Amino acid sequence: MRALAPSQIRNVVLVGHGGSGKTTLAEALLHAAGATNRLGRVEDGNTVMDHEAEERERRMSMALSLAQFEWAGHKVNLLDTPGFPDFIGEVASALRVADLAVFVVSAVDGVEVQTEVIWRMAAALGIPRAFFVNKLDRERASFDATLAQLRLVTGIVAGVVLVLAAAAAWAITRRGLGPLDRITTTADRIAAGDLAARTSLWPGDDEVGRLARAFDGMADRVDATFQAHRQFAADASHELRSPLTVLGGYVDVLARTDLDAESRARTLEAMRREIDRLTRLSSDLLLLTQLEAGGGRLAARRVDLGDLVEDIGAAARIMGPDRRIEVVRNGPVPVEADPDRLTQALMNLVDNAVRHTPPGGEVRLSVERRDSLAVAEVRNDGIAIAPEDLDHVFDRFYRVTDGVASQNGHHAGLGLAIVKAIAEASGGRAAASSDAAGTSFTILLPTAD
Repeated sequence: MRALAPSQIRNVVLVGHGGSGKTTLAEALLHAAGATNRLGRVEDGNTVMDHEAEERERRMSMALSLAQFEWAGHKVNLLDTPGFPDFIGEVASALRVADLAVFVVSAVDGVEVQTEVIWRMAAALGIPRAFFVNKLDRERASFDATLAQLRLVTGIVAGVVLVLAAAAAWAITRRGLGPLDRITTTADRIAAGDLAARTSLWPGDDEVGRLARAFDGMADRVDATFQAHRQFAADASHELRSPLTVLGGYVDVLARTDLDAESRARTLEAMRREIDRLTRLSSDLLLLTQLEAGGGRLAARRVDLGDLVEDIGAAARIMGPDRRIEVVRNGPVPVEADPDRLTQALMNLVDNAVRHTPPGGEVRLSVERRDSLAVAEVRNDGIAIAPEDLDHVFDRFYRVTDGVASQNGHHAGLGLAIVKAIAEASGGRAAASSDAAGTSFTILLPTAD
């Protein structure tokens, strides 16, 4: 804080009965002046003015506390005093250095004995005094009754009190409602299409701070969902364009009048392969969309994951007759899952492993329990997946382009994305790891017992 002349420094003391709201007013003044970035609450034990652990625990001020802020070219030393009679010595010390005493009065409880005692002390010292009527928004609050008590105690003019209370309430209300207005403005911007808009309010733990964090978190998720949908539409359009272009070329070939029967038959066979590929791609897209939307027609029931893996191991030996297929299991591993979808996920992993394993290499299927998880792993020999690719292998339409993977261009890149979606729809997750010894894909599901 910059150096100031003594004439630019003011000591303002907040006094009043315990529970009148002095500390809350101090927090509001500090926040309005920009000295703090949040509004502390006595009820939450997170105010700036209550330093001691006992004060925070008992939700009351027990010692004189000091905070500073600058306002209109002046430095203000704000002193918050305890309000209960046991601590009257703290109040007396503060009044001896005060340039102004602000009496905080609750509109619910009115003027209490401690306030009258402090008023007489301040009058004896000749200190300028002002009243702040607090808690006007509470049930049973009465400004008129409080004002009548003030007239009896102090003889103060009603208009002065009314102006001071109204001005302070207006300033604090505007400051308090500012963040809510910012949240409303941000919501309007998002509704108008600006999905990058955020409130970016202070990271406080009060109600407004928590609301702002929740709102920004929701906006992040909405933005991510829209971005994913845009990317999905773009990727799907690209993947569908290729087989449609090929089919268009074949139609042009069939339209030739000089095409012999053998060429026509080969063309029709190639068209059938492209149509089958397009059908698989459309089915995979539909399934993936349903699973990620929480549907997918999963019919969960109790099933032994080990039995499924053994059956899939037999299929793997047919899919890769020139690969070594090993199946390892250790007793029953029951899970609650849709056996058809879980089989589809495991078959996708086996198909991926067989395609990326060189002839003579090994594909290993294993099932085990790890604490409360059932773990199915498919591991294969072959070229390791680069770390930058490993982070994206479960993304839709993502293809690894190095080594063996580059030779398999007929796959759309949806198989592993479907594995991840089925695992998550079944209450689990999918994981991948890769090193020089091989690559592993794992499905982890909660056990059923």
